[in-house]
Amino acid sequence: MQLQDRVLTSSFGRERSFPSGYRHFFLIVLLVIYAANYADRLVLYVLLQRIPEDLGLRDWQVGLLGGGAFAIFYTVAGLPIARLADRGRRVTIITVCLTLWSGMAVLCGLTANFAQLLCARVGVAVGEGGCTPSAHALINVLYPPQRRASALGVYAAGSSVGAFVGLYAGGALADLYGWRTAFVIVGAPGLLLALLVLLTLREPVLRPDRSLAVQPSPGTLGEIVAVLLSRPSFRFVVLAAALAALAGEGMTIWTPSFLHRSHHLSLSDVGRWMAFAQLIAGCAGLVAGGYLSDRMAKRGVGWRLWLPALVLLVGAPFALALLFAPDLRVVIACLFAITFATTFFAGPTFSAVHSVIGANMRATATAFVLLFVTLVGTGVGPVAIGLISDLLRGGYGEESLRMSLLVSVACYLLSAIAFFFAG
Repeated sequence: MQLQDRVLTSSFGRERSFPSGYRHFFLIVLLVIYAANYADRLVLYVLLQRIPEDLGLRDWQVGLLGGGAFAIFYTVAGLPIARLADRGRRVTIITVCLTLWSGMAVLCGLTANFAQLLCARVGVAVGEGGCTPSAHALINVLYPPQRRASALGVYAAGSSVGAFVGLYAGGALADLYGWRTAFVIVGAPGLLLALLVLLTLREPVLRPDRSLAVQPSPGTLGEIVAVLLSRPSFRFVVLAAALAALAGEGMTIWTPSFLHRSHHLSLSDVGRWMAFAQLIAGCAGLVAGGYLSDRMAKRGVGWRLWLPALVLLVGAPFALALLFAPDLRVVIACLFAITFATTFFAGPTFSAVHSVIGANMRATATAFVLLFVTLVGTGVGPVAIGLISDLLRGGYGEESLRMSLLVSVACYLLSAIAFFFAG
């Protein structure tokens, strides 16, 4: 994000002071919440081979469950909830949202047909839509700008922890007890976590800056959007993040089915490898992305976004090798490599976005970015890959999914180009 783009002050007031130990506890709890978020979201992915067999679903319906419907309602709910978060009570918002998505995740296990499961997934999406914007707003109050990308990277690592739990536990539980029980067991702990949040987290409050004659308001949604879209670098950041998400989500959602169909791995083996890739490589990518972004930004602001561009460029050949390498050991190694590459961009992206918007507008800015990233990455990507797979089935049979996943490889390269232009 170029320096000349930074026209808004990043601090509208002085935050309520918390001891450093409590700030770190706060961040860890947010990480655990995000882990629950991703566990409830991704447990479906490893079950997508079992559910269609039970309910008689086509690949396009699988793509709709895994991405399309979830993305639409996730983003629709995210913006109005973010507007509430910018006005305060972010801890309360997270508590309510956590309760909602955990309860709906449990209900996924009680469904009997496609329509019921789709409605339950919509409920999960609505609840999860309020999590990240509110959490980002809290982190921006708790941590100074020079440590913000690192804190955002630590928070984002919760997605990899949650993916590990959802994928590993989901696969193992499905083999032992069936996919419905897997949904219930993975979703239920979130209800207890909501109680912990309510009892332990205090709301950080931005105190008015007495040096200002007029205290700034959060601004309207239109004003915030206008400020963001007026920055060419911001537009490239959103495009780059959306393409990276399309590549990453496409691989994450469809790799379990690919490994099952093309390499004949059992559901539990698929879940185990996907889970460890998310836990080890995903956490490493998210934390390294935030930390290295803060370090490299001292040499020049452009490096905050050039760094993820380089990582994505290096990751593209590994994605290609994952699809076509005959040796399963090479495939698994490439899975770890591309997981690192597609998680690296999160901390640098949101840190760059927050640098051009005021402190009491950042939840809305996060939700606005997530709108595009989720619609393209989680919404369009999985459904498009599923449709292409269906269209190619006549010519490629069970290998049609391998060919359709080439869309993700192309998106790695396009995302890297967009990040270079954004820097």
